[in-house]
Amino acid sequence: MHDGTFVKVTKRSPEELWQAIKSDAPDLWFCPHPFEHLYNDNAGHWALCCRAYPMDHQVGDTTPEDHWKHPLMDDIRREMLSGKLDLVRKYCWKCLKMERDGLASPRQQLNAALLKKKAPGQSKMLDVASRLTHNPDQAAIGEGRTLELKLRVFGNYCQLRCYMCAPLNSSSRRQELGEIRDGHWLRCFANPEKTDFFESDEHYDRFLDSAMRLLPWVKKIKITGGEPFLLPRHHKFIERVLASGHAGKIRLSYDTNMARFHLGSANVLDYLKHFKAVTLAVSIDDLGARNDYIRYGSEFEGVIANIAQARTFPGINVVVSCATGMLNAGDVPEIAEFFHERGLEAKFNMCVINGPIFLQARHLPDALKEQYLPKLEASPHRARFTNVIRMIQQPRDESQYQIFLQYLDDLDQHRGTSWLDLWPEFKPHSRRSGSDSDSALSQVIPQPA
Repeated sequence: MHDGTFVKVTKRSPEELWQAIKSDAPDLWFCPHPFEHLYNDNAGHWALCCRAYPMDHQVGDTTPEDHWKHPLMDDIRREMLSGKLDLVRKYCWKCLKMERDGLASPRQQLNAALLKKKAPGQSKMLDVASRLTHNPDQAAIGEGRTLELKLRVFGNYCQLRCYMCAPLNSSSRRQELGEIRDGHWLRCFANPEKTDFFESDEHYDRFLDSAMRLLPWVKKIKITGGEPFLLPRHHKFIERVLASGHAGKIRLSYDTNMARFHLGSANVLDYLKHFKAVTLAVSIDDLGARNDYIRYGSEFEGVIANIAQARTFPGINVVVSCATGMLNAGDVPEIAEFFHERGLEAKFNMCVINGPIFLQARHLPDALKEQYLPKLEASPHRARFTNVIRMIQQPRDESQYQIFLQYLDDLDQHRGTSWLDLWPEFKPHSRRSGSDSDSALSQVIPQPA
């Protein structure tokens, strides 16, 4: 653990910090998240964001308030303001690797959005970071609403079994993988047995009480799951926020599969209409039957109907998040155009599948890469999927492709489906290589998505 003594931080005003980020100054490796974002991962560990390496302290033993002022958080903030990256190399290794590989990392995309949308003097987050450059030991919280609270503590119940989803994120997915090949695929994922982060209701209540005390500084709450609209704990939390009187000054955001659009027996609008604004980030990974295979248990037309219903209400914004990997990389131009015609933005660059490794689009057969890349390059929406193109262009690993084939064969056998009927372009490349595939399968330890 650092104490900041040997970390030299250049004093900068918000305007000077803005320019340093814009010019990629060498004594700075800036990411907005540690200065405004509270997040816990699907195993209950606090982390800088959903892509960061988890910290040792967890939601069961560390409240949101204590996490925000944790010495480790202070040290990471100082490092990012100095360019000295000892701890950052551990906790932000995914972004660092993506940047080395020529991909636009989430950090870079967040900075680009910051520079595009905010003037320096209007960014409360930049003001917080600037004050820390002058006094690195002061509290990392500013005046007014500066915090984003992303909560993954309400449960992991989900009715879908998405083929790339970490089983910690979906109770149905966890159950299915446990039934296939004597649980082999379940063991391949980072999948602790314990799925409830709190030892008792008292510990859970202590966590929520702390979150409620932060509400005067919160500008945004993001809810994820499981499927949030199906989680009773989430309903009760929203009721507490409404009762606090702060909802009208807070933006509410959801990661949702949008298969159902209600909160228990209540009209969802009875809750959402009280917030400053609401964003529904709807997970859709392909069109029609292909989407319903990837997001097994979904019904594409029903999801589209629910989106249309949500968009009729003022204050609700809908965006589409498309997790792009082996199966749907070739469909990206059509997906982007489908939603563009309906006035919706489909996002791809932040959602490229990095884990499990065998679902990365980089491992596509070369013949399919040659088929897909010209379509992607020629699309008028190309800027939205630059990272997909760069992922496909990376070197492939045949052993990972063999694992992919075995994995889908196992899913099909269990579900009674046929992925090759939906993706016939894979048929010339669908032959597994016998013992080589089995050997690779026995050694695979995929990363969670």
